[in-house]
Amino acid sequence: MDLYAYGLQFSITWASHYWGDAGAIYILMIVPAAVSIGVLGYDLVSARANSKKQKDQQMFEKTLPVTCSKCERKFSRALVMLDFSQKPPKRISVCPYCHTVLKSTVEKDSLTVHIAEPEKVTQSTASGRRARSRGS
Repeated sequence: MDLYAYGLQFSITWASHYWGDAGAIYILMIVPAAVSIGVLGYDLVSARANSKKQKDQQMFEKTLPVTCSKCERKFSRALVMLDFSQKPPKRISVCPYCHTVLKSTVEKDSLTVHIAEPEKVTQSTASGRRARSRGS
């Protein structure tokens, strides 16, 4: 809408106040947004650097070399297998080269593993399932 058609007359007096107020509003909107973006960027960069340091430290702790007592090779991670010679089966760590059970990890990582027996399907249960699936 053109306010000059309704008798508005331009005056530098009111225009300078309008321009000053509009500029102040823009500055008060842009400065906090810029500061927020800067702080967020700094936090993201510092958090990424800290997490990288923590990952490096954890990786160093996890990758301490293990030496096999039989083949004397060094490796950072042992193979984890199930030992079915015991009832119930236990999780064990073995050398990835010669498959020797590592004694130091047997006690530390011994975990009982429960393995369910597979369900045996007989002729009567199989035909009952087929009849139920057809009836649905």
